[in-house]
Amino acid sequence: MSASNLCQQTRQPDRQTSNAWRQGFWRPPNQSQFIVRLVSLGGITLGLAGIGLPAHAASPSTSAAQPAENTASAVGAFQVGTAAVDVTPIKLPVAINGGMTARLTDQVNDRVLARALVLAQGGTELAMVVVDSCMLPRDLLDQTKQLASEKTGIPANRIMIAATHTHTAPAAMSCLGTDADPDYRAYVRLRVADGIAAAQKALQPARVGWASVDAADFMAVRRWIRRPDRIGTDPFGNATVRANMHAARDPDAVTGESGPEDPELCLLSFTTPTGEPLAVFANLSMHYFSGVQPISADYFGRYCSQLENRWQEQGGGVRKPLVLMSHGCSGDIWRRDYTGKTPERMNTIS
Repeated sequence: MSASNLCQQTRQPDRQTSNAWRQGFWRPPNQSQFIVRLVSLGGITLGLAGIGLPAHAASPSTSAAQPAENTASAVGAFQVGTAAVDVTPIKLPVAINGGMTARLTDQVNDRVLARALVLAQGGTELAMVVVDSCMLPRDLLDQTKQLASEKTGIPANRIMIAATHTHTAPAAMSCLGTDADPDYRAYVRLRVADGIAAAQKALQPARVGWASVDAADFMAVRRWIRRPDRIGTDPFGNATVRANMHAARDPDAVTGESGPEDPELCLLSFTTPTGEPLAVFANLSMHYFSGVQPISADYFGRYCSQLENRWQEQGGGVRKPLVLMSHGCSGDIWRRDYTGKTPERMNTIS
């Protein structure tokens, strides 16, 4: 089960509503503005789900929501449990993924977490976890699932663990020019398993609803096709690169985008039977934001914390929900629109 399967459908962006921003680079001056807009969009979408935040306005590109109530039934009450555990390394310096070359850091810009959700009904349980990590290798995932299964009794094949793909997280996997940090691998394995166990212990009756919205304004295709006379060279010295990311930095070298983006922001919303917030599971296919120093959860973590705070405020402050954001199919998607004609603005994080 992949995180992207949480989306009900993949739709093309509504060009009538998104052409305006495509007149130039969609390049927000800082990550805070990006997060504020994305959280607002998430809040509207939750309202459309019928069991989340009130929808004060609806975008023309918003798709129809499908609320669903799942309380007592013939197979038992639907239950949800949540937990968030800190996976920020306790041993520093630590190797960091995402910079294309090996690097170490002893600085923590913001904490990285593993957010866990356990769903149960009629004796069947499954767990979904999102980890603030660049990549998680298969062997580590298998070991973590086995440990979690031993702690909870949830079968390993009913546990999904996904990485957000932040490029400023400790290296749990050898990739992008950095070797895995062996101490951190052992640490994150234990912490993720603990998070699943904690979420299971927190199981309680719940309702579920879902909604999706067009978030095309937050992304654009970064992988462009090169002109036949501008073919790039691969690492072996052969002229085989017909398309690659950021090729459109030189507009004269490309012919167009390599394909469409997946513009959907979809959410699963969980509340108590009386409507108190429990959790939101979001999925978005937009690459990391970048521009922040490690260690950092990037925009994924900030989206979660800010939507948690907003939903708690809207709910009267009684309960702070858990928000998870998984990473969809975004290898060719970023926040810069290369079809624009205006100069790129500096990007900072505040």
